[in-house]
Amino acid sequence: MLNITLTIIAVIIVLALIYFVLRKIFDRFLANKILSSSISMAHLKHFENQKKDIEIFFFGACEFNSGIDPRQFTHNTFNFSIQIASYPEQYYFFKRYIDEMTSLKLVVLSVGDNSFCSYASTGVTFPLMFSRFIDYRELLSVSRPRMWFKILWYKWLYSTDLGTLHYGRKFFSSNFKRFIKQRRIQYGAIKRSVQDKMFGKEETETLEPTKQEELPQAVKSKTEKPAAKPKKTICATAEAGAIGVEKHFTEPLFDKRALFYFEKILKLCTQRNIPVVTVSMPRSKYFLDVAREKDYVTEELFLKEIINNPKYKGLIFKHLNYLSIYRDRDDLFQAEGALLNAEGRREFTKVLADDILPVMDQIVAKENSGL
Repeated sequence: MLNITLTIIAVIIVLALIYFVLRKIFDRFLANKILSSSISMAHLKHFENQKKDIEIFFFGACEFNSGIDPRQFTHNTFNFSIQIASYPEQYYFFKRYIDEMTSLKLVVLSVGDNSFCSYASTGVTFPLMFSRFIDYRELLSVSRPRMWFKILWYKWLYSTDLGTLHYGRKFFSSNFKRFIKQRRIQYGAIKRSVQDKMFGKEETETLEPTKQEELPQAVKSKTEKPAAKPKKTICATAEAGAIGVEKHFTEPLFDKRALFYFEKILKLCTQRNIPVVTVSMPRSKYFLDVAREKDYVTEELFLKEIINNPKYKGLIFKHLNYLSIYRDRDDLFQAEGALLNAEGRREFTKVLADDILPVMDQIVAKENSGL
Protein backbone atom coordinates (compact mmCIF):
# COMPACT_ATOMS: atom_id res chain seq x y z
CA MET A 1 0.00 0.00 0.00
CA LEU A 2 2.82 2.36 0.89
CA ASN A 3 4.60 1.61 -2.39
CA ILE A 4 1.45 2.40 -4.38
CA THR A 5 1.02 5.71 -2.56
CA LEU A 6 4.64 6.67 -3.17
CA THR A 7 4.31 5.72 -6.82
CA ILE A 8 1.22 7.90 -7.23
CA ILE A 9 2.97 10.84 -5.55
CA ALA A 10 6.03 10.37 -7.77
CA VAL A 11 3.88 10.29 -10.93
CA ILE A 12 2.08 13.49 -9.88
CA ILE A 13 5.40 15.23 -9.24
CA VAL A 14 6.81 14.12 -12.60
CA LEU A 15 3.69 15.24 -14.46
CA ALA A 16 3.78 18.60 -12.67
CA LEU A 17 7.43 19.10 -13.63
CA ILE A 18 6.70 18.18 -17.24
CA TYR A 19 3.80 20.64 -17.30
CA PHE A 20 5.85 23.55 -15.98
CA VAL A 21 8.78 22.78 -18.30
CA LEU A 22 6.49 22.64 -21.33
CA ARG A 23 4.78 25.78 -20.11
CA LYS A 24 8.08 27.66 -19.94
CA ILE A 25 9.03 26.45 -23.41
CA PHE A 26 5.64 27.51 -24.75
CA ASP A 27 5.91 30.92 -23.10
CA ARG A 28 9.44 31.49 -24.33
CA PHE A 29 9.27 30.37 -27.94
CA LEU A 30 5.63 30.70 -29.00
CA ALA A 31 3.20 32.54 -26.76
CA ASN A 32 5.13 35.77 -26.26
CA LYS A 33 5.69 36.28 -29.99
CA ILE A 34 2.12 35.49 -30.95
CA LEU A 35 0.55 37.41 -28.08
CA SER A 36 2.33 40.55 -29.17
CA SER A 37 -0.11 40.69 -32.10
CA SER A 38 -3.27 39.59 -30.27
CA ILE A 39 -6.28 41.89 -30.03
CA SER A 40 -5.94 42.40 -26.30
CA MET A 41 -2.28 43.39 -26.49
CA ALA A 42 -2.98 45.64 -29.47
CA HIS A 43 -5.65 47.31 -27.38
CA LEU A 44 -3.21 47.84 -24.51
CA LYS A 45 -0.52 49.18 -26.83
CA HIS A 46 -2.97 51.55 -28.43
CA PHE A 47 -3.86 52.86 -24.98
CA GLU A 48 -0.22 53.29 -24.00
CA ASN A 49 0.49 55.25 -27.19
CA GLN A 50 -2.16 57.86 -26.44
CA LYS A 51 -2.58 57.70 -22.65
CA LYS A 52 -1.19 61.23 -22.17
CA ASP A 53 -3.85 62.74 -24.45
CA ILE A 54 -6.94 60.98 -23.09
CA GLU A 55 -9.49 63.35 -21.53
CA ILE A 56 -12.43 60.98 -20.96
CA PHE A 57 -11.63 57.41 -19.97
CA PHE A 58 -14.33 54.74 -20.07
CA PHE A 59 -13.55 51.66 -18.02
CA GLY A 60 -15.86 48.71 -17.68
CA ALA A 61 -16.67 45.24 -18.89
CA CYS A 62 -18.80 43.81 -21.70
CA GLU A 63 -21.64 46.35 -21.31
CA PHE A 64 -19.29 49.26 -22.11
CA ASN A 65 -17.43 47.22 -24.70
CA SER A 66 -20.49 46.50 -26.80
CA GLY A 67 -22.56 49.56 -25.93
CA ILE A 68 -20.35 52.65 -26.28
CA ASP A 69 -18.73 54.16 -29.37
CA PRO A 70 -16.05 56.64 -28.17
CA ARG A 71 -15.86 58.32 -31.58
CA GLN A 72 -19.15 60.09 -30.90
CA PHE A 73 -17.69 62.19 -28.07
CA THR A 74 -16.30 65.65 -28.75
CA HIS A 75 -13.40 65.26 -26.33
CA ASN A 76 -10.47 62.85 -26.69
CA THR A 77 -12.15 59.68 -25.46
CA PHE A 78 -10.85 56.16 -24.92
CA ASN A 79 -12.97 53.11 -24.12
CA PHE A 80 -10.80 50.56 -22.33
CA SER A 81 -13.55 48.06 -21.60
CA ILE A 82 -12.82 44.37 -21.72
CA GLN A 83 -15.12 41.42 -21.26
CA ILE A 84 -15.54 40.49 -17.57
CA ALA A 85 -12.94 42.98 -16.36
CA SER A 86 -13.69 43.15 -12.64
CA TYR A 87 -13.14 45.96 -10.14
CA PRO A 88 -9.95 44.38 -8.71
CA GLU A 89 -8.42 44.34 -12.20
CA GLN A 90 -9.63 47.85 -12.94
CA TYR A 91 -8.18 49.19 -9.70
CA TYR A 92 -4.69 47.75 -10.23
CA PHE A 93 -4.69 48.94 -13.83
CA PHE A 94 -5.68 52.45 -12.71
CA LYS A 95 -3.05 52.39 -9.99
CA ARG A 96 -0.41 51.62 -12.61
CA TYR A 97 -1.41 54.20 -15.25
CA ILE A 98 -3.49 56.99 -13.74
CA ASP A 99 -0.53 59.26 -12.98
CA GLU A 100 0.68 58.94 -16.57
CA MET A 101 -2.68 60.07 -17.98
CA THR A 102 -1.77 63.73 -17.65
CA SER A 103 -4.72 65.11 -19.67
CA LEU A 104 -7.34 63.00 -17.89
CA LYS A 105 -10.36 65.03 -16.81
CA LEU A 106 -13.07 62.43 -16.31
CA VAL A 107 -13.29 58.72 -15.49
CA VAL A 108 -16.50 56.94 -16.45
CA LEU A 109 -17.11 53.64 -14.66
CA SER A 110 -19.59 50.95 -15.57
CA VAL A 111 -21.75 50.38 -12.49
CA GLY A 112 -24.81 48.23 -13.00
CA ASP A 113 -27.24 45.90 -11.34
CA ASN A 114 -24.85 42.95 -11.61
CA SER A 115 -21.55 44.81 -11.15
CA PHE A 116 -21.02 43.59 -7.60
CA CYS A 117 -22.02 39.94 -7.92
CA SER A 118 -19.40 37.33 -7.10
CA TYR A 119 -19.25 36.42 -10.81
CA ALA A 120 -18.09 39.95 -11.60
CA SER A 121 -15.51 40.08 -8.80
CA THR A 122 -13.57 36.86 -9.24
CA GLY A 123 -10.54 38.84 -10.35
CA VAL A 124 -7.75 37.84 -12.70
CA THR A 125 -10.18 37.06 -15.49
CA PHE A 126 -7.82 38.48 -18.09
CA PRO A 127 -4.34 37.45 -16.92
CA LEU A 128 -2.44 38.63 -19.99
CA MET A 129 -3.78 42.13 -19.61
CA PHE A 130 -3.81 42.57 -15.84
CA SER A 131 -1.61 40.02 -14.06
CA ARG A 132 1.47 42.25 -14.31
CA PHE A 133 -0.31 44.96 -12.31
CA ILE A 134 -2.13 42.96 -9.62
CA ASP A 135 -0.91 42.74 -6.04
CA TYR A 136 -1.96 39.17 -5.29
CA ARG A 137 -1.20 39.44 -1.60
CA GLU A 138 -3.70 42.26 -1.28
CA LEU A 139 -6.20 40.48 -3.53
CA LEU A 140 -6.05 37.32 -1.44
CA SER A 141 -6.30 39.28 1.81
CA VAL A 142 -9.78 40.53 0.91
CA SER A 143 -10.97 37.23 -0.59
CA ARG A 144 -12.83 34.41 1.04
CA PRO A 145 -10.75 31.26 1.55
CA ARG A 146 -12.71 29.36 -1.09
CA MET A 147 -11.60 31.96 -3.65
CA TRP A 148 -7.89 31.63 -2.90
CA PHE A 149 -7.46 28.51 -5.00
CA LYS A 150 -9.38 30.00 -7.91
CA ILE A 151 -7.25 33.14 -7.93
CA LEU A 152 -4.01 31.18 -7.79
CA TRP A 153 -5.34 28.80 -10.43
CA TYR A 154 -5.84 31.72 -12.79
CA LYS A 155 -2.46 33.18 -11.90
CA TRP A 156 -0.33 30.09 -12.31
CA LEU A 157 -2.21 27.95 -14.83
CA TYR A 158 -3.82 30.51 -17.12
CA SER A 159 -1.51 33.49 -16.85
CA THR A 160 -0.54 32.92 -20.48
CA ASP A 161 -3.70 34.41 -21.87
CA LEU A 162 -4.12 34.10 -25.62
CA GLY A 163 -6.09 37.20 -26.40
CA THR A 164 -9.61 36.53 -25.15
CA LEU A 165 -8.87 32.84 -24.63
CA HIS A 166 -8.86 32.79 -20.86
CA TYR A 167 -11.51 30.09 -20.67
CA GLY A 168 -9.38 27.01 -20.09
CA ARG A 169 -11.98 24.27 -20.60
CA LYS A 170 -11.92 24.36 -24.40
CA PHE A 171 -8.43 25.71 -24.91
CA PHE A 172 -7.16 22.99 -27.20
CA SER A 173 -10.30 22.84 -29.35
CA SER A 174 -12.47 25.80 -30.31
CA ASN A 175 -10.34 28.37 -28.49
CA PHE A 176 -7.26 27.40 -30.44
CA LYS A 177 -9.16 28.07 -33.67
CA ARG A 178 -10.22 31.46 -32.33
CA PHE A 179 -6.63 32.15 -31.39
CA ILE A 180 -5.47 31.48 -34.94
CA LYS A 181 -8.21 33.78 -36.23
CA GLN A 182 -7.07 36.53 -33.88
CA ARG A 183 -3.65 36.44 -35.48
CA ARG A 184 -5.31 37.05 -38.82
CA ILE A 185 -7.45 39.83 -37.41
CA GLN A 186 -4.36 41.83 -36.58
CA TYR A 187 -3.28 41.91 -40.22
CA GLY A 188 -6.55 41.60 -42.11
CA ALA A 189 -9.54 43.73 -42.93
CA ILE A 190 -11.22 42.80 -39.66
CA LYS A 191 -8.61 44.74 -37.74
CA ARG A 192 -10.16 48.07 -38.75
CA SER A 193 -13.61 47.12 -37.47
CA VAL A 194 -12.18 45.85 -34.20
CA GLN A 195 -10.22 49.07 -33.67
CA ASP A 196 -13.22 51.19 -34.58
CA LYS A 197 -15.22 49.42 -31.91
CA MET A 198 -12.67 49.28 -29.13
CA PHE A 199 -9.97 51.88 -29.52
CA GLY A 200 -11.63 55.26 -29.83
CA LYS A 201 -10.79 57.88 -32.42
CA GLU A 202 -8.62 56.49 -35.17
CA GLU A 203 -6.58 58.41 -37.70
CA THR A 204 -8.19 56.30 -40.39
CA GLU A 205 -11.51 57.97 -39.69
CA THR A 206 -10.13 61.32 -40.92
CA LEU A 207 -8.73 59.97 -44.17
CA GLU A 208 -10.62 60.19 -47.42
CA PRO A 209 -11.49 56.78 -48.86
CA THR A 210 -9.29 55.73 -51.74
CA LYS A 211 -11.13 55.73 -55.06
CA GLN A 212 -11.06 52.41 -56.81
CA GLU A 213 -9.56 52.50 -60.28
CA GLU A 214 -12.07 52.20 -63.06
CA LEU A 215 -12.06 48.73 -64.60
CA PRO A 216 -13.53 47.55 -67.85
CA GLN A 217 -17.08 46.28 -67.36
CA ALA A 218 -16.14 42.72 -68.32
CA VAL A 219 -13.31 42.61 -65.79
CA LYS A 220 -15.40 44.38 -63.13
CA SER A 221 -18.19 41.84 -63.40
CA LYS A 222 -15.74 39.05 -62.68
CA THR A 223 -13.96 40.75 -59.81
CA GLU A 224 -16.97 42.14 -57.98
CA LYS A 225 -18.35 39.93 -55.26
CA PRO A 226 -22.10 39.42 -54.99
CA ALA A 227 -23.76 41.67 -52.46
CA ALA A 228 -23.91 40.12 -49.02
CA LYS A 229 -27.32 39.40 -47.57
CA PRO A 230 -28.35 41.95 -44.95
CA LYS A 231 -27.77 40.68 -41.44
CA LYS A 232 -30.81 39.97 -39.38
CA THR A 233 -31.10 42.31 -36.41
CA ILE A 234 -30.75 40.46 -33.13
CA CYS A 235 -33.39 41.52 -30.63
CA ALA A 236 -34.07 40.72 -27.00
CA THR A 237 -36.39 37.80 -26.29
CA ALA A 238 -38.15 36.61 -23.16
CA GLU A 239 -36.61 33.13 -23.26
CA ALA A 240 -33.06 34.39 -23.75
CA GLY A 241 -33.66 37.10 -21.12
CA ALA A 242 -34.26 34.44 -18.48
CA ILE A 243 -31.00 32.75 -19.47
CA GLY A 244 -29.18 36.09 -19.37
CA VAL A 245 -30.35 36.82 -15.84
CA GLU A 246 -29.17 33.42 -14.59
CA LYS A 247 -25.79 34.01 -16.22
CA HIS A 248 -25.25 37.56 -14.97
CA PHE A 249 -26.32 37.26 -11.33
CA THR A 250 -24.45 35.13 -8.83
CA GLU A 251 -24.48 35.03 -5.03
CA PRO A 252 -23.54 37.06 -3.14
CA LEU A 253 -25.19 39.89 -5.01
CA PHE A 254 -23.02 42.46 -3.24
CA ASP A 255 -19.68 40.72 -2.98
CA LYS A 256 -17.33 42.14 -0.33
CA ARG A 257 -14.34 42.21 -2.61
CA ALA A 258 -16.15 43.98 -5.44
CA LEU A 259 -17.35 46.67 -3.02
CA PHE A 260 -13.87 47.00 -1.52
CA TYR A 261 -12.16 47.59 -4.89
CA PHE A 262 -14.95 49.80 -6.20
CA GLU A 263 -14.34 52.12 -3.27
CA LYS A 264 -10.58 51.99 -3.84
CA ILE A 265 -11.06 53.11 -7.46
CA LEU A 266 -13.24 56.01 -6.34
CA LYS A 267 -10.73 57.09 -3.69
CA LEU A 268 -7.79 56.74 -6.07
CA CYS A 269 -9.46 59.13 -8.52
CA THR A 270 -10.64 61.51 -5.79
CA GLN A 271 -7.12 61.80 -4.38
CA ARG A 272 -5.97 63.01 -7.80
CA ASN A 273 -8.93 65.38 -8.26
CA ILE A 274 -10.31 63.36 -11.16
CA PRO A 275 -14.12 63.25 -11.09
CA VAL A 276 -15.84 59.90 -11.53
CA VAL A 277 -19.12 59.49 -13.37
CA THR A 278 -20.84 56.14 -12.94
CA VAL A 279 -23.09 54.77 -15.66
CA SER A 280 -25.76 52.07 -15.43
CA MET A 281 -26.18 50.64 -18.90
CA PRO A 282 -29.62 49.87 -20.38
CA ARG A 283 -31.32 46.50 -19.94
CA SER A 284 -34.25 45.06 -21.84
CA LYS A 285 -37.64 44.68 -20.20
CA TYR A 286 -37.21 40.91 -20.22
CA PHE A 287 -33.94 41.12 -18.33
CA LEU A 288 -35.31 43.61 -15.80
CA ASP A 289 -38.57 41.72 -15.27
CA VAL A 290 -36.90 38.34 -14.76
CA ALA A 291 -34.34 39.86 -12.38
CA ARG A 292 -37.18 41.30 -10.28
CA GLU A 293 -39.12 38.04 -10.43
CA LYS A 294 -36.07 36.05 -9.29
CA ASP A 295 -35.49 38.56 -6.48
CA TYR A 296 -32.11 39.67 -7.77
CA VAL A 297 -30.82 43.26 -7.71
CA THR A 298 -33.64 45.58 -8.71
CA GLU A 299 -33.10 49.17 -9.83
CA GLU A 300 -34.37 50.45 -6.48
CA LEU A 301 -32.09 48.19 -4.46
CA PHE A 302 -29.09 49.09 -6.58
CA LEU A 303 -29.64 52.82 -6.08
CA LYS A 304 -30.08 52.32 -2.36
CA GLU A 305 -27.05 50.09 -1.79
CA ILE A 306 -24.57 51.82 -4.11
CA ILE A 307 -25.44 55.19 -5.56
CA ASN A 308 -27.22 56.64 -2.52
CA ASN A 309 -25.01 54.86 0.00
CA PRO A 310 -23.47 57.47 2.38
CA LYS A 311 -20.23 55.47 2.17
CA TYR A 312 -19.68 56.70 -1.39
CA LYS A 313 -20.99 60.23 -0.89
CA GLY A 314 -18.53 62.74 -2.29
CA LEU A 315 -16.68 60.05 -4.26
CA ILE A 316 -19.11 59.87 -7.19
CA PHE A 317 -19.32 63.14 -9.10
CA LYS A 318 -22.49 62.13 -10.96
CA HIS A 319 -24.48 58.99 -11.63
CA LEU A 320 -26.21 58.44 -14.96
CA ASN A 321 -28.88 55.78 -14.70
CA TYR A 322 -30.06 54.25 -17.98
CA LEU A 323 -31.21 50.84 -16.74
CA SER A 324 -34.82 51.33 -17.86
CA ILE A 325 -34.37 53.83 -20.67
CA TYR A 326 -35.10 51.25 -23.39
CA ARG A 327 -37.62 49.02 -21.64
CA ASP A 328 -39.86 49.09 -24.72
CA ARG A 329 -37.08 48.84 -27.32
CA ASP A 330 -36.34 45.14 -27.66
CA ASP A 331 -34.82 45.84 -31.08
CA LEU A 332 -31.86 47.64 -29.47
CA PHE A 333 -30.61 44.64 -27.48
CA GLN A 334 -28.86 41.38 -28.06
CA ALA A 335 -30.98 38.31 -27.36
CA GLU A 336 -30.32 38.06 -23.61
CA GLY A 337 -31.25 41.70 -23.09
CA ALA A 338 -28.10 42.52 -21.11
CA LEU A 339 -26.06 44.04 -23.96
CA LEU A 340 -26.92 46.53 -26.68
CA ASN A 341 -26.68 45.45 -30.29
CA ALA A 342 -25.12 47.58 -33.05
CA GLU A 343 -28.20 49.76 -33.49
CA GLY A 344 -28.58 50.16 -29.75
CA ARG A 345 -24.93 51.11 -29.48
CA ARG A 346 -25.35 53.93 -31.99
CA GLU A 347 -28.52 55.29 -30.43
CA PHE A 348 -27.40 55.03 -26.82
CA THR A 349 -23.97 56.58 -27.41
CA LYS A 350 -25.66 59.70 -28.75
CA VAL A 351 -27.71 59.99 -25.55
CA LEU A 352 -24.68 59.37 -23.33
CA ALA A 353 -22.48 61.83 -25.24
CA ASP A 354 -25.12 64.53 -24.82
CA ASP A 355 -25.26 63.87 -21.07
CA ILE A 356 -21.49 63.75 -20.64
CA LEU A 357 -20.89 67.04 -22.47
CA PRO A 358 -22.32 69.34 -19.73
CA VAL A 359 -20.36 67.37 -17.13
CA MET A 360 -17.16 68.08 -19.05
CA ASP A 361 -18.13 71.73 -19.43
CA GLN A 362 -18.60 71.93 -15.67
CA ILE A 363 -15.21 70.31 -15.02
CA VAL A 364 -13.41 72.62 -17.48
CA ALA A 365 -15.12 75.71 -16.01
CA LYS A 366 -14.05 74.64 -12.54
CA GLU A 367 -10.44 74.19 -13.70
CA ASN A 368 -10.41 77.59 -15.37
CA SER A 369 -11.73 79.28 -12.24
CA GLY A 370 -8.89 77.77 -10.23
CA LEU A 371 -11.19 76.05 -7.74
